[in-house]
Amino acid sequence: MNRLSTKPFSPPPGLAASLDAASAAELAALVSDPREELRNEDLLRLGRRWRAEGHDERAARLFAALREEDASGNTAATAERELAAVAGTGSVGPRFEYLASRFARDLTDYRQLLPMLAAGWAGEIAGAAALSRLAGAGRSALATRLLAGGAALLAETPVLVGVQRLLAPESAPPLHRAWASALLGLGVMKLFGGFGRGTAIRLPARLSFARPALFQASLFSGLLAARRAEEAVGLRERRA
Repeated sequence: MNRLSTKPFSPPPGLAASLDAASAAELAALVSDPREELRNEDLLRLGRRWRAEGHDERAARLFAALREEDASGNTAATAERELAAVAGTGSVGPRFEYLASRFARDLTDYRQLLPMLAAGWAGEIAGAAALSRLAGAGRSALATRLLAGGAALLAETPVLVGVQRLLAPESAPPLHRAWASALLGLGVMKLFGGFGRGTAIRLPARLSFARPALFQASLFSGLLAARRAEEAVGLRERRA
């Protein structure tokens, strides 16, 4: 591709209107560059930065437009890989890098962290209270733990939804959808977390160093599985 090519690039319809003033101005400045290859490289970097900042939808729209604009060139191939990573259909390496960065970002975002902490606190109280009432009632240990876990889940769900809506009311989905999504997501994450915790406890002493990593891996896997479950039942939009 010629770096001095003047082939124009048209951003996705409505993308600029959905951006804040600074982002819209930056996009317009990059699009106006007549040097096609340099412009496309800059737009790819912009899409990666948006993705790193958590703006997955706008990044995906930009990558898709670049893929269509340069259907047979290097830009299209790169944009396709970036788009596949965001959509969850890419190769293992880029996809894992994207998910790991998103997981780390969520852990440092107070709008994600505080609802989870509050929900966990409510669940601990409800679970302990249920366990104390159910203990000695003639049920098996497994049934008692499952019932206590269910009570904890029912306590966590409204707290998670409520705090999320309090911290980010502008992006909150309808209440029934948020409730169902939280219930399903927390349930799946609890299953994976419980499996990871149980497996870590059973590791022999010589492998005890791996217990923290195993537990963290189970939480990460639970998060991914929860997102997939929400997509499967229509509670989370699939990215294309």
